[in-house]
Amino acid sequence: MSKPTFRLQTVLDYRENLKEQAENALRIALRELELARARRNEAQKLADHFAQQICQNSAPQLAGQRERAHLSYRAQIAIVEERQKEIEQALEVVRKCRERYLKASRDYEILLRLKQKWEKRAAYESQRREESVLHDIISSRFFQTHCLPQFELQQI
Repeated sequence: MSKPTFRLQTVLDYRENLKEQAENALRIALRELELARARRNEAQKLADHFAQQICQNSAPQLAGQRERAHLSYRAQIAIVEERQKEIEQALEVVRKCRERYLKASRDYEILLRLKQKWEKRAAYESQRREESVLHDIISSRFFQTHCLPQFELQQI
């Protein structure tokens, strides 16, 4: 007797593949988020450095030097704001990837539970058929050993 196969196995494999793809996309999105945060932190450190330079030597600086330092600081703050926008975009991508991963994971788990129930049911059905065959064998042996000899004696 052939072993029964789960009819939705190809769908289960497809869902598993989607789950793995979503997991990889989420991993990449999280890595991009961390890189965006690191870039923003570096830009913020540089802006803090410019601010510190402006504050330290404010009195003896020439007007041109002070103006250049202020311009550098403002430019760096603009870069920090740009990096913050990148972080917000990366957070949105992470949120979407996380939703996609959760949906794919949920769909896969549903099919996996369905397969487990099917396997349980198939094992039960197989055991029931086996018990039925064994019952038929035992009944035929009982008939051969107990009923047939009495039937032969009656015919003599």
